[in-house]
Amino acid sequence: MRMIQIHAGIHKTGSTAIQHRLARLVPDLAAHGVALPNFGSRGQRHHALAGFATDPEGTEWAWDKLARNLRRSGAERVLLSSEHFIGADPEVVKTALERLGPHQPRFHFYVRPHVGLYTSLYLQRVKAGAAVVAPTNFAESYSQGAEFDYVPAIERYIEVFGPDAVRVREFDPDRFEGGSLIADAWDFLDLPPDLLAKAVGEGDTIVNPTPTAE
Repeated sequence: MRMIQIHAGIHKTGSTAIQHRLARLVPDLAAHGVALPNFGSRGQRHHALAGFATDPEGTEWAWDKLARNLRRSGAERVLLSSEHFIGADPEVVKTALERLGPHQPRFHFYVRPHVGLYTSLYLQRVKAGAAVVAPTNFAESYSQGAEFDYVPAIERYIEVFGPDAVRVREFDPDRFEGGSLIADAWDFLDLPPDLLAKAVGEGDTIVNPTPTAE
């Protein structure tokens, strides 16, 4: 049975860096039996698969394209990556996955302590020009969003897909497997060991940096 893995973030846990590195290795991963269909040259096109609430028409098109691609490829292992899945309704995700035929789902969530996550999310909005007021002004909106209040969101995934389908790992640079984000992600996502050296050869590149508090 086909396995479909979803690297579902969360936000500010190195997702962009992981996606960029995976995108560079799509042909190598395919040769080792891991398909990343419609991933894009920078590894960001899977975000469209998670936009059920924000762009239903675009999301419908993205899932249709994915289903067509998989019917042609016959890949037995598929990896999707988008941190926006943390904000999606798991029941809706389950329905979308059913369009891909019989499969075994597996979700991978990196998580980090809420204090550090809150600071990182706020400073990211400062960088983007979306936050021009004090961080306390964002407290209420953060507390209501899955990108920050991720525990109930992950628990809901467990309710819908079962505990065996959901894997959670703390995002802690001091404890990364192999001493790097990419090596740790390689282990967490159970990617081909033969490609590890190539994956980590360029080191950890910060792709979406968060400004410091200063």
